[in-house]
Amino acid sequence: MTQEKVPIPAVVRKSLELFPPVRAGRKVRAVAYPAGKLTRAMVDEGLFGALDLVGVADRAPQEFGGTYGALPVVPAEGIPALGPDAVLICSTRFHLSIHAELTALLAGSGIDVVDLCRDFQVPRYRDLAGRAERKGFALVDEGPGLLRLREPGSPGRSVLARTEHWTILEWTFRRFDDFFHDILPVTLPSGEQVLDFSRPGYHTYRASGARLFTPSVVQPEGLLYQYLDLVHPAPGEVVLDLGAFNGDSAYHFSKAVGANGLVVAVEADPVNFQALERNVRELGLANVRMIQAAVWSTDGMASFQCDGAMSSGLTDGFDFDLEGGSTAPGQSASVRTIRLETLLREHQLDRVDVVKIDTEGAELAILVSSMPTLRRLHPRIILEPHANDHPGLIGDMLGVLAEGGFKAEYLETDNLIVAR
Repeated sequence: MTQEKVPIPAVVRKSLELFPPVRAGRKVRAVAYPAGKLTRAMVDEGLFGALDLVGVADRAPQEFGGTYGALPVVPAEGIPALGPDAVLICSTRFHLSIHAELTALLAGSGIDVVDLCRDFQVPRYRDLAGRAERKGFALVDEGPGLLRLREPGSPGRSVLARTEHWTILEWTFRRFDDFFHDILPVTLPSGEQVLDFSRPGYHTYRASGARLFTPSVVQPEGLLYQYLDLVHPAPGEVVLDLGAFNGDSAYHFSKAVGANGLVVAVEADPVNFQALERNVRELGLANVRMIQAAVWSTDGMASFQCDGAMSSGLTDGFDFDLEGGSTAPGQSASVRTIRLETLLREHQLDRVDVVKIDTEGAELAILVSSMPTLRRLHPRIILEPHANDHPGLIGDMLGVLAEGGFKAEYLETDNLIVAR
């Protein structure tokens, strides 16, 4: 199975070249932060060769005490003990928050905090305007923090969203008709139909009549019915919903398995989990068990990108966005990670009939680490791969499933992997 090489942005290379000790040829002691794929790529390429790299720091407790090649891995609080002259920030996604954290932590220590990613520019929503226009839509700046995606014509239809969720708008205009076919819009006095995803609120599905609370954008219900058609959850079965968001898929699984079945809904984002709890309670889904955690390859804690949207995920899952930039801005938080085997043991589950995996980039790691358990239980699997511009990851996922005894296929039109 091949491992995608993480590209190193040119501006990061340039920042390292312009680091005064490097320019002066002084071999100062340095620590790299965090222990992510960008740092690994820079170490492997020998970019730190002009420095005396004495260690790597990270937020994830499971990394502490280990090694990164020959380098020790320590928490941020352990940086001074390594005696560095500087800490080099190597994260395009979280460099601003890391810089603020380290500046406060290391104040008065004499250790310089150097942001190698300070000039890295992420794509902004204005880049979406041209793509929207080519599809026949207009992207309108509605004022501070708001964007409107408008269909041409009068009175027309439009979708309102927050600027931090601008990437979801690209998905929205790709499935624009599906959104308005599946979700009841608000009709303005002008006759314009609007789906307002700019603030938390309730939205109603046309087909099922389900009224769900959501922190942001709602998935078209047709996608949720497609899950049912592809894996056929039956009355009395056990469904594992990994990446449950606000409970939209859990609702449909709940109805399919009935009172004698069980849906285990796993969601790590605190905002999404609150919405999940709310919907399960208000819709009376007694057969849904909720777990706030991220299924991952290890038990412990990890940094999680929280944006109260469908794009929340473990920060490792976003590393292959480095070439084009971050695609889901938001706040990070430390969340519990749990292996699939641990989850089943803690909740006394000796069978799983269906597994849905939509974990915003963590899918391959989950498959690899969970395959002994999946091979033993052999559930039907529906998976949405988040391969971005690295389609080789899809082949890797299909390969892991095949090695585990599953017959798997990739439905390219729907971007879904189905395994039986």
